[in-house]
Amino acid sequence: MKARGRNLVHVFMPVLVVCLFVLTSTVYAAPATTLKSTQQVKPATSAISTAPLKYDPNAPPTGGSTPLYPNSGNGPLLSVSNWFPEGRSIEGGSLRIRGSNFPIGKTYVAIGGALLTPGSLQTPSEMLFNIPAGLLVPDPGLPLVIYQKGGQVRTLEKAYKVYPKPVMTKVEPASFKPGDTVKITGRSLFLVRLGWEYSPTPLKLNATVNSSSLSKGDFLQIDKYQLTGAKSVLMGNPVLSPAGDTLVFTVRGLYENIPVNYCWAAYQCAKSAILHPTTPIPASFVGPAMFYVPGGGYLYGQQVTWHP
Repeated sequence: MKARGRNLVHVFMPVLVVCLFVLTSTVYAAPATTLKSTQQVKPATSAISTAPLKYDPNAPPTGGSTPLYPNSGNGPLLSVSNWFPEGRSIEGGSLRIRGSNFPIGKTYVAIGGALLTPGSLQTPSEMLFNIPAGLLVPDPGLPLVIYQKGGQVRTLEKAYKVYPKPVMTKVEPASFKPGDTVKITGRSLFLVRLGWEYSPTPLKLNATVNSSSLSKGDFLQIDKYQLTGAKSVLMGNPVLSPAGDTLVFTVRGLYENIPVNYCWAAYQCAKSAILHPTTPIPASFVGPAMFYVPGGGYLYGQQVTWHP
């Protein structure tokens, strides 16, 4: 029996070796693509994240100078009371910031990563900064920040926007009277200031007025004598397009500024000028159409004529 067992081993051993050789060759020869039919191949995970960086304006300061805000650090935050204009401005315009203990020559203001240049006014309590021409920050905006050299970054607004300079290309009709519908065509017209306080009834020179006795309305100015003799047309139901390229309104009465003693609280009064109805009413009034642009001066358009 032992001899017979040895014979069987000698017979089957070569067969077993051949089978193992064939099986091994088949496995190594199989193409790698056969795995795709049985399992999903996941790409290798890199140790470096490729996700876009996100700036969180509410995150606590990390200290030290950063590429986004050079010369910032762990020092104290600047104290800011207000700034103008808020929310948005224009390229090439200016930004006025008020506060306390601003270090002259060492105070920085930036929109996103763009540093503004110091303006002509630089005091410890009030500073003017110029927005570079060509700097455009559309919706949704970027953080407006301020800091001193070596100090922490203070975020004034999370989504400040900068738009192209407004343009007034056409006023039609150019001659109008109360009740007419007027259409102004241009660019970035949402940047102009329309709302002003006014008195619906005539006022006396240097009269004392307060905010409760005044109304608020939207006005188009007609600047006949370079601001000193400007009159304003009250705009009824103004409709501004979302893109800011058209402004449509109904013409109302003609108003002019008169010096008054303006009081906004008990024992808090100051000399000012308030719009009130023009008296007597002129036969017509001619001059270039004009709007005030916060942070950007005045916007002039074509010559227009108001008549009763």
